[in-house]
Amino acid sequence: MDEKKPPADILDEIMSRSEQPLPSSVSYPPKFDPPPPEDSPPPSPAAKKPPLEERLLPWLGVLLGGAVLAALLLGFQLFSVNARLDGLQASIEEIRTVDELREENDRLKTSIQDTVANQQDLLARNEELKQDVSYLGTQLEDANLDREKGQMLAWLERFVREGDYLMAAVGIESYNQWYDWNWITPPLGGQPPLPGQQARYRELRQEVLDRSDYLIAEPNPRATEDNPMLWISLAEDKFGPGEQAAATRLWAILWYSTSYLNHAAYDMAHFYGDEELMAALENGAFQPSTRKLLEQLKDDLIRRGRLEEDEDGTVLEVVLYDDRNDLAMVPLGESLPD
Repeated sequence: MDEKKPPADILDEIMSRSEQPLPSSVSYPPKFDPPPPEDSPPPSPAAKKPPLEERLLPWLGVLLGGAVLAALLLGFQLFSVNARLDGLQASIEEIRTVDELREENDRLKTSIQDTVANQQDLLARNEELKQDVSYLGTQLEDANLDREKGQMLAWLERFVREGDYLMAAVGIESYNQWYDWNWITPPLGGQPPLPGQQARYRELRQEVLDRSDYLIAEPNPRATEDNPMLWISLAEDKFGPGEQAAATRLWAILWYSTSYLNHAAYDMAHFYGDEELMAALENGAFQPSTRKLLEQLKDDLIRRGRLEEDEDGTVLEVVLYDDRNDLAMVPLGESLPD
């Protein structure tokens, strides 16, 4: 091949050679074509070959179509791969979100468990405090009743000593269960009386039974030889008009005067404002010492600022207002001011 030929001639030569038939591998003796007859037409001239550009154009079209098809396939594959990548990325984000939610859920579960445990501890502690408060409240109530038990026994001692059996009888009927203690099924509240208190109470009760007819005593079905308990009631037909009511109101004043001064002031003001009670106090059934005791209690409540007595002898209750911290005197029978 001549290296000085232009590339187009070289390519033309290659294409011409490719169109020539290959020699057969079997050797045959050469044939000699008979000469054409004289009257046959002359052979047609050889067809002229098209230019190289025209012969390459189909090949270039095929190559271009293949390239376009390959590009389309590649683009489709790229689109599919990108879509799968986007889906994979979304799945990864979802997995990451699920993991974060799972971690947050675990934290919330732990927090809820801690909160529930703390709440249970607080509820248990609150229950303990409620039991403590209930126990302390019961203890305080028992202590107050025990203190009142001693105070009432002292008042009973005074009335028996002064010979005021009317007052003593009403007190014994009111507080018999405090001292005549049932050791099998004790009364509600307080502790059993001291042995000395119980013994002295029964002595005083027996003196009132022996020296007056104000009391009715019956054996208690639960009495024993060691504990001779009695059922006590009042012989109401032995009291004069208003006497039992006056004695009951006086015992109420004595009861409240030791701790609830406002109740004592209320009962005192109503006692002095009730003509029937004052008449019963003055008819001779009560001892002068009892009437004097009522005056002493009234004066004490006046000094404490719970009562006030005007010029005509009317006893007024003083009501303390916690929200205004002032004093208002309310005459008997009138309502509190708005």
